[in-house]
Amino acid sequence: MEESSKKSLFTAIEIIGVLAIIAGGLWYWFVGRQAVEEEPLPTYLSEEATQALETAQNPVKNLAETNPFKEEETNPLLNKYKNPFE
Repeated sequence: MEESSKKSLFTAIEIIGVLAIIAGGLWYWFVGRQAVEEEPLPTYLSEEATQALETAQNPVKNLAETNPFKEEETNPLLNKYKNPFE
């Protein structure tokens, strides 16, 4: 084979390869990426079990107040100082 026929053969193979890659990408983009609908999981637990799991998994939900001065307002400077820039 001559040099020009070898070059044209390789060019034709390269073009076919690029077209095949583009076709595969388009096929994946439009057909292969379709979203799969997930069914919701069935619930096998009763209401009491669900409530028990919620309180057991979130202990901060039932946390006691740790600041003893919050309700009593024991800060002596609370009403004494007035900000002059307000």
